Amino acid sequence: MPSIKLEKEKADITKKEILKNILSQLLNNLLNLEQVAAQKRDYEFEKFLTNLFNIFEMKARSPFRLTGGKYMAVSNLREMFI
Repeated sequence: MPSIKLEKEKADITKKEILKNILSQLLNNLLNLEQVAAQKRDYEFEKFLTNLFNIFEMKARSPFRLTGGKYMAVSNLREMFI
C-alpha cells in the first residue's frame, strides 16, 4: 500500500500549491486596488472578498446599499463560530 500513501501525499502537495497560487493572485489583486478609481475599487474589493470567502468555503452575503454609501455584509462571523 505504499503507492496509495505516496499518491495521497502528491495530491496534498498539489492542493497546497494550487491554494498558494490562488492566494498569491488574490494578494496581487488586493495590492492593485490602490491604483483603481474609488467607485470601481469598491466593486473590485467586493469581488476580492467574495473570492477569498469562497476559497475558504465561508458563506459570503450579498452587498447592500444604505443612504449615504455602500456597505458590505460579507459574513456574520459569530454564526460561523458558535
